[in-house]
Parts: sequence; C-alpha cells; structure tokens
Amino acid sequence: MSRPLDDERLTAVGLFFETHAGLEAALERHLDSYGLPRVWLEVLLRVGRSPGGQLRMADLAAQVALSPSGLTGRSTV
Repeated sequence: MSRPLDDERLTAVGLFFETHAGLEAALERHLDSYGLPRVWLEVLLRVGRSPGGQLRMADLAAQVALSPSGLTGRSTV
C-alpha cells in the first residue's frame, strides 16, 4: 500500500519549491554583491515594463507583493 505523500506529483512540487528557493538565494547573493536588494530589481523591472514607464504606487505594491507603505519603506537605503 502506498502512502499519500509518496505521490510523484507531490515530489515534483517539492523539487520545484527547492529549486525556486535555490535560485532566489543565488540571485540574492549576486544582487547583494552590487548592493541592490532583490525587491528593487523587481520594482525596476515592473516599472520599466509598464506603459510609459509609469505605474501607480498601489499597483506596483500589489505586483511586488508589498503594501504601499511597505514599498515606500524599502525605497530608502
């Protein structure tokens, strides 16, 4: 009898999470070497790809999964 957690689909999801975490950690280390927090890179990419290079603060915050005040708080070094 197989155990529910032995499902190969769950194994694939677990491997996906591990891979994602590893890539995030590697990206963080690389960006840290330039003094650039990951969220700043994400903000730059989101604004740069928006029409006219403009994006409302509330929309930007939602896209980077922060509150507008959380985003503002991260805008200082």
